[in-house]
Amino acid sequence: MIEELTKLKKLSRETVVDYLLTADDLQYTLQQVDEGVSEKMFISLILKVLPRECESFVTLVRFNKSGKSLEDIKRDLINTAMIVRRINQEMYS
Repeated sequence: MIEELTKLKKLSRETVVDYLLTADDLQYTLQQVDEGVSEKMFISLILKVLPRECESFVTLVRFNKSGKSLEDIKRDLINTAMIVRRINQEMYS
């Protein structure tokens, strides 16, 4: 089961919210069969497969010493993705 979480990928057609929901579902399933991963490991797993446009966000999270919670990181990621999408729309419209 943990292998499914480590193979999780964000598909190009998938929104960040959909990706996070899929990851959360997998984490919940793992917890139900006593194979859960730590919050820190889960954060690492969801960050490692984000698209290139989220690279600066990933760098900030990895080097942030404040130790943000998973919920804070998910909120910030969703906000970042919305900003990136808006910028891309403005650039290419």
